[in-house]
Order: sequence, then structure tokens, then C-alpha cells
Amino acid sequence: MRRRLLSTAIAFALTATGAFAQVTVMNYSQNVLNARIACSDGVSWTKGTYGYRVNYGPYDEKMWALQYASPVSWSGQTHMDVRVRNVGTDVADLEFAVASQNGQGWIWARASLAPGTAQTITMPLRDAMETGKLFSLPSPTDTNIPQISARGNFFGGAVNAIYFWNKAERVTNIEVESIVATTHNVPTTAIVDEFGQQKHINFPGKVTSVADMQAKAATEPTSGAYPFPADAYGGVLGGKNYGVSTRWRTIQDNGKWYIVTPAGNRFFSSGVNEVGAQAFTPTGGREGLFSNLSILQTLGVGWGWRDGYYGFYPYLTNLQRKYGTGFQTKAENVFTARMKNWGFNTLGASSWDPMLKQKNLTSTFSIWLRGSYRTLDMYQGKVMADAFDGSFGTAVRYSVKQRFSEMQGALHAHHMGVYFENELAWGQWDRKDVWFRYAIARSALLSPTTASHRELVSRLKAKYITIQNLNAKWGAQYPTWDALTYNTAPLPNVPTPDMADDFQNFQRDFAFRYLSTVRAALTENGYQGLFLGPRFNISDYTPEILEAATETCDVLTFNIYQANPRLSNPGLKELDFPIMITEFAFGAADQGRVGMPLYPTLTEADRIDSLKRWFGEIKTWNNMVGAHWYRWEDFPVTGKADGDNMSQGLISITDNPYTDFVNAYRTLNTDLMRYLAGRP
Repeated sequence: MRRRLLSTAIAFALTATGAFAQVTVMNYSQNVLNARIACSDGVSWTKGTYGYRVNYGPYDEKMWALQYASPVSWSGQTHMDVRVRNVGTDVADLEFAVASQNGQGWIWARASLAPGTAQTITMPLRDAMETGKLFSLPSPTDTNIPQISARGNFFGGAVNAIYFWNKAERVTNIEVESIVATTHNVPTTAIVDEFGQQKHINFPGKVTSVADMQAKAATEPTSGAYPFPADAYGGVLGGKNYGVSTRWRTIQDNGKWYIVTPAGNRFFSSGVNEVGAQAFTPTGGREGLFSNLSILQTLGVGWGWRDGYYGFYPYLTNLQRKYGTGFQTKAENVFTARMKNWGFNTLGASSWDPMLKQKNLTSTFSIWLRGSYRTLDMYQGKVMADAFDGSFGTAVRYSVKQRFSEMQGALHAHHMGVYFENELAWGQWDRKDVWFRYAIARSALLSPTTASHRELVSRLKAKYITIQNLNAKWGAQYPTWDALTYNTAPLPNVPTPDMADDFQNFQRDFAFRYLSTVRAALTENGYQGLFLGPRFNISDYTPEILEAATETCDVLTFNIYQANPRLSNPGLKELDFPIMITEFAFGAADQGRVGMPLYPTLTEADRIDSLKRWFGEIKTWNNMVGAHWYRWEDFPVTGKADGDNMSQGLISITDNPYTDFVNAYRTLNTDLMRYLAGRP
């Protein structure tokens, strides 16, 4: 391992020896080479075996920090290397931050660490987006230390503090062994070779020639079988049978929810999203990121425009080179065989349409809202279709009809269900800013020209009769109903209980109107599958939204990027309604990958450990009926148009399975299905 240290003032070890003058900063403090140790409430530190042991309380956003009495120069440094040991009993979900230039500069990164493990992690002191729209920088060429993804701005001449936050709502205990400001060589031009792999580093399984790929093609499976006794749909045999039907169903038996196949067997939907070559990378204006772009252009396949960008699909070009003539059909057969062999029984959202028309795997697909419709401005730049506007119903009916027309041949017995839209801004139940909790009602109230505004004001007039009655209950000061109608007076800073109740009732009805409109359009088109809901983001929903969803959907679906699904919202486990996790994943930053910022494990071994813990948890949920891994192949190192270059695939960009990981997945899938069959 090669490391260049420019100054002892910026490289220090946190040892458990030596005497330091005590000072008071927040709760606890101690000098470490001109730095003071500071803790927020609920955090304490002691001298541990390896360094400073930090004990975080059972709530998130708890902080331990090194704060400099005077700024320290990190000029010329590219990374901060941190050696951390998890001495707790659960996953440590940590966020690192460096503050510079008196708080004008902040750079953040996040990493998870399995219990009982220690790892040196390198954090870039620059944002990857600076180097051509990337979420994560390519790997350093001079070290095997996992590099995590960083966000923000950094001013190296004046570092003021280093922060360690606990991002989990649970007790977390770590030992910080060392922190080093240093320089690693990270290429920012010609970062990938002609196969889309990181060019400047070597790793196991790296493809060096087309002949290498074609030799592997001959060894790929072309037929597969589930590693557990299964019916034609991937339902488990050997357990209870609920009778043959022409439809997929959900059923609750002995306190446990199940999906039931048309053959009458219990079914846990173990799926993969985006099966197929789905990841597009732009090239226009970013040609310098590619080392052999002309070779890729001569292939012809996979090139074109998407979302206003010109570029290509790197994985698709590799499939063409690997499988040759008729490569897509050959690849589809291999993908299906792999999935069955690994115990996956479901094609998740955004998989290749031709695969959905086969009758080999259970399938699902998404319906997206199209056409012209009015919207409400929500938060973080998102909008919601105005469910009370007539244009919404028209757009929904058009969207359902068009999607079903496109999917002719896919609505067969192996098709289980549809989603409508994805990760909409329904409101956020866990935000400290209460207006995120009531985002739909607040947006409606502040949007005088919308149908939702008119509906809400009409309800308030009917309930309160006079504006004085409303003011008394809301703590407001509207001089007239017109002031509310035309939004000429401010909302109260904090909603009173009556206002909160009004907002909750409106949001429940809004969600019911939205989802029941979708349900009605499905019924009008004779749809026989399950309505799998709108795929809620990890926390973009509220209790009344879920209540409406249970009245209109067959299954509630959530995208959750956490070490454990209960960490997103412990209350989900207690819902008496079937739940499916339609996106979850853990990325890694080894074996030629760049890692991921969502829930960043560090190595393939960490990724496998996280997967085992995830399956151990979902077996205890009586309402859990499925979990879909996101996604089939890694994103390109050069990133999508929005910067996504995360590496959480089952397959590399050169179509090589991550063998240890998929073998672990096969074992876990098999164990889960047998557990399902054995339940009374």
C-alpha cells in the first residue's frame, strides 16, 4: 500500500495513551494534536482497545467530532483515510463529514460496517459530479482501500472539523483508530476501457478480450430449475394449497400473509429489477471519460438518444460481443436460467418487455402516467398529479390502455401484477419539518388555481361555516374566506390539532381518489392481476396515505435502501396488510466497482453479510410477501444522465455474475421458500 503524507500536522493516530488537557466543548472534549473531541447529547467516548471508543445513543444524527481550535491546512490532499472498528452488535451506519473555511465548505460521505469488523475507508475530498456527472469516483490506482462516495464542497486550506454521525436509530458503538489526510491517484479521464470496465485498476474477472467473453458464453446455462420444490409459477410445493384459480390472490392464513399462485400454492416474490441491458450512459460532451469510444461506436448496437442525451448501453454492447448473432434472445434464455438457478421467481419492475411475454418466470411491470394532466408542486422539485382534477382520470385511463396495448402477449397466467408510477411525493412521515408531513394538503391550500385547492376550501367552508370558526380552530388570522381561497394570508407556522386533522382527512381522500382511479381503470380494461401499488419511497408516505392504499391496492410496495427494512419505519412490520419491498440493495467498492451512496457496504463480503441479515429479518414479518433486488447489472462506471454509476448489480457490466453473492442469494432464497412451505 502506497501513501504519501505531506505533513505530520494533518496525519494523526487516535491512540489510547497519553495525557491531554481537558477542555469543555458540548458534553465531552479532549485535545488531540490541536483538535478537540466533541460530542452531542446521547454520545460519549472513552479510551478503547484500538483508539477512541464512541458510544452513540439509540437515535439518529448523533455526532462525535474533532474540532480544531485554529484551521488546519489540507491543501493538496485528495482523500481522508479513516480506520474504523465496529465494536457493537448491529451494523454501524456512519456518515463522515469535513468542515472547512469556517463552515462554508462541507463534504460528506456515508459507509456501513458490519458488527465485529474493522476497515480502513478512504473518503474523497471532492464531489464526483465535478468530473463528469458521476455519483462515485473511479477507484484509486494506488490502494485497495474501499473508496466511498462523497458529496459537497471542500476548501483544503482551512479545515475546521471532522464529524462522525450515527445515521441509524439504534445504539451504535465504534472505535476510531486513525484518521489520515493523504493523496490517492484517482483518474478522471479515460476511466473505462472498451468493455466499460475501470481501465486503471486490475481485479478478478476483468475481461481483456472479446475472445474471453465468447469463451464464457459457451459455459452459460440455457435452462434452469428452482433449487426448491416449485410449481410452474415459482410457488412453493409441500405446504398448504388453497385451491386452483384463474387469478393470483393474496390470503391471510394463521396470522401470516401470502401471495397465492393460480396453482393454489404459497408464493414469496423473490425478484430482480431491470433484468436486461437497461443502463444508458451519455457520451456527448463527456468523450474524455472513454478510452476507446471509436471501437464501441463501430458495434452499432445500443446507440441512440435517451432523455435528451446521445450515448449507448455498455452492457448491451457486451452482450452482442459475447453471444453474437441473435444475442438478445440468447441472453434472455441465459438470464432466465440464471434467475431460476439462483432461486429468483419474479421479473421485477422495468425488466425487458420481451422477457415479460415469456411464460418462464412470474412477471410484473409498471404503468406510467402519460398524457396531459394538472399537477401540484410538492417538495425537492417533485410534483404530484392533481387527483381531484378531471384531467387526471383521463390521463390514467389513457395510460393504462396504452400500456396494456404495448404488453399484448404479456398478460398471461405467469403475470402477477402491475405498479403505477414510482416514488411519488406523497409527503414524508419522518421529517422534523411538519409541513413535509402535510405536503399534499399544504400544496393544495397554496395553489388557488387547482381542483385540489377548490375541493379543500369547499370542505373547510362546509365544516366551519364562518371564517372566524376556522381561525379559532386553526390559530389562523384569515380576514375572509377569500383570503384563504386566493392565498393572500399566510398559513400558521405550526398546525393546530384541528388543522392537522383536516389535513390528514384531505390527504387520505386525495390518495384514495388517486389510487381508486387507477384501480377503476384496471378493472375497465379487464385486468386480472394484482394492483401492486405506487412503489412508495423509503419515507415518502404518511399514515393516512397508507390507509387509503390498503383500501385500493392488493399489496403495498416500498423501495427501501437500509441495512434492515424495519429501520425505515418500525411500524410497517405491524401493518395487517401484505407488503412487498420492490427495491433494496447493498453496493460494494471492490472487484472493479465504484460503490454506491444509497446504502454503501464496502466489500463483497460486507454485501453478503448485509443480505443475510436482511433475509433473517424479513422472515419475521408476517406481512412480507416479496423482496426485489435492485438491480440486474451494475450501472456503467461513466454513469447515467443523472449521475448514477452505482455498483449493486448481480452481474458485472461484462455479464459476469458475482459468484459468491449469487450463491449466497440462492441459499437464502431456498431457505426462505422451504420456511414458507413449512409454516402451519
